[in-house]
Amino acid sequence: MINKKNKTYFFVVISFVCIVFIVGFHILDGRNITLFDPIIEYIKQYHIKDVVNIVAILSGISAILVGVASIRISNLGAVKEYFQQGDNKEYTTARHNLYKKFEEGVSIDPNDADASNTVSFFHFWGLMVKKKYLPFWVFKSASGHAVIRLYEGLREMIEIRRVDNPEYAEYFEWIYRKCCRALKHSEAAAFVPVEKKQNANSSFFSESELKAIGFLKYGKNVLVSRKASIYNPEQMVLGDNIRIDDFCILSGNIKLGSYIHISAYTCLIGGTKGIVLQDFVTVSSRCAVYAVSDDFSGEHLNNSMIPTAYRRVIEGQVILEDYVSVGTGSIILPGVKLEEGVAVGAMSFVKHTLERWKIYVGAPCRYVKDRNQNMKQLRAALQNSDAYEESR
Repeated sequence: MINKKNKTYFFVVISFVCIVFIVGFHILDGRNITLFDPIIEYIKQYHIKDVVNIVAILSGISAILVGVASIRISNLGAVKEYFQQGDNKEYTTARHNLYKKFEEGVSIDPNDADASNTVSFFHFWGLMVKKKYLPFWVFKSASGHAVIRLYEGLREMIEIRRVDNPEYAEYFEWIYRKCCRALKHSEAAAFVPVEKKQNANSSFFSESELKAIGFLKYGKNVLVSRKASIYNPEQMVLGDNIRIDDFCILSGNIKLGSYIHISAYTCLIGGTKGIVLQDFVTVSSRCAVYAVSDDFSGEHLNNSMIPTAYRRVIEGQVILEDYVSVGTGSIILPGVKLEEGVAVGAMSFVKHTLERWKIYVGAPCRYVKDRNQNMKQLRAALQNSDAYEESR
């Protein structure tokens, strides 16, 4: 790229003249061409050939400088385009609307136009950074903090969209994680729900409404969507810092620890044996956890409308220990125990107990690899933080 403002055209002209001169000199040198004999003799006498070679080297260096200048100009052009797009009224309005929804505790619909525009914007620029078209230093500022806040606020919506499109917002997530590392932002903060305004316009039940539901016991900062369905709440115990999203179904004997997120469209059927989720457990969208089920062998009739004498009900307590994460669309059957730190990949089928700090995936699920245990250190850091003290 030639740009008169930074004089790169000057280097290009010098390089061109030097190349022409060198080529001409080597073609004429040694030939019996009368017209150029005086010039050649003069060059030989004063070693101008060596000078020309030096100039040729310098011209090569100048060409490199031209390339570097061009890259810098391209980067600055990309930076300018990023900020121009970011200041576009459509995108600024979308971000403003999302921030307002986050503050009011409004659950983001998967088809929300503001969310879709924002995800598309940062997905594209995340790709540009990864491909080196946009320098990352742009995000070592307020832009990076905006990426973190927006991604964490839209995480649930993104998970739902990924059910149909697993690569949705892939580069938005990539730039989010890169910003977390660069800005010293612990992703453990994603476990700490933002304080919501629980009022009549909130998508979560207010404190008085939670009492009216009739839970056996519940703690502080419990966010239960108005669109969730709760059956037999008198058998349920909920700890602190819990979020239960839209269209979840909870039924029967259920005990939840603290720092738990149950994503949209998930069902927990506790029956009499019960489901236990310990601390720092994440259950993604569209999962099903059963502590009770029918026998589908064909030897008995199925479903709750059949008299007990003609059914065979299988029951078994389900336990998800600390730090367990269950991927989107997974199914867990009665009697299963997911030991500490287990991670289950999306669309998995779990019918046996899984060993601690391992990653499993598939239907039926199988061991893939061991899981990093850094979550323990993050938990300790969180429990020593001001945010933890405020949430108690």
